[in-house]
Amino acid sequence: MIGISYVTGKVLRFGNKTIGTLIAASGISATLVFALPFIQAFYGVENLKYLFMYDLGNGLMAWTVVYLLAGSLGNKKDLGIKKGILSFVKNPMIFALILGVIVGMTTFQLPVIVTNFKTTLSQFVNPLLLVSIGVLQIAKEWF
Repeated sequence: MIGISYVTGKVLRFGNKTIGTLIAASGISATLVFALPFIQAFYGVENLKYLFMYDLGNGLMAWTVVYLLAGSLGNKKDLGIKKGILSFVKNPMIFALILGVIVGMTTFQLPVIVTNFKTTLSQFVNPLLLVSIGVLQIAKEWF
């Protein structure tokens, strides 16, 4: 997808920043954003682990290769392997992944009130994300 995005951007004569954005958008497939509600509705919460296992590879690709490519085509011309790896290591998603694996492998249980709050809060993420994308597109057309 990254290669196709690059070639498409060149054929359509986009600037480097736009090509970088196109690469980032295609390299970071919205598996979780769009598939999560459907998997949860059809297969239940207990089967979401399979979706997250599938998306782990996508996440690693997005946090490393896509970030480096998009940055080198955009404003971060000086972005190199060392800075990319440092950015990857400092990424909060990596800490969340490690913490999630540790908690998942132990018998640690969050208090019920925390779990209920987290579940309620997470149900707002997808609708808010889609609304914010729509608002940004409308604002872009106005200004």
